Amino acid sequence: MKKIIVLVVSFILVFATGLRAESQQGYLLQINIVDIARAEIGHGEQGDNNKGKYVKEYLRGQEDLPWCAGFVSYCAKKAGYNLRYTLRAKDFLKLGIQVSRPKSGDLIVFSRKGGGHVGIVSGVYGNNIITIEGNLGKYPAKVKECHYELGQIKNLIGFIRLEKK
Repeated sequence: MKKIIVLVVSFILVFATGLRAESQQGYLLQINIVDIARAEIGHGEQGDNNKGKYVKEYLRGQEDLPWCAGFVSYCAKKAGYNLRYTLRAKDFLKLGIQVSRPKSGDLIVFSRKGGGHVGIVSGVYGNNIITIEGNLGKYPAKVKECHYELGQIKNLIGFIRLEKK
């Protein structure tokens, strides 16, 4: 029973903070970027376009800016990736390696009029790709799950695999 309590408390610490926690048995528990992103589903704009407490959190205190890259940076930092926090979606093309076949935890980068868009791949099932993205759609944009078919993704630039350092 004590082992179960330790594991549950460790999981709660990891889930709530994104930090690593070590149990008495020495098992290292770590939440990954997909779990962090999934916990943010439903959060997003409040009050006006590109505004609200979650947008400010993703943009490190700022508002009135596109926030998809801030959301991905926020999730990556909480997951322990040592990369430059960026608010520009296309910057992620330089922060990892491009892969042709994505897997869970990779990033998806799109071209968008006036810039780009980025999300986190949460699952790949055959040719079906599920992502978690922020700042997609009309106000009030929220973090949400999106579904794509490989080979049919409009404005796709590529998939990026981040490396923990």
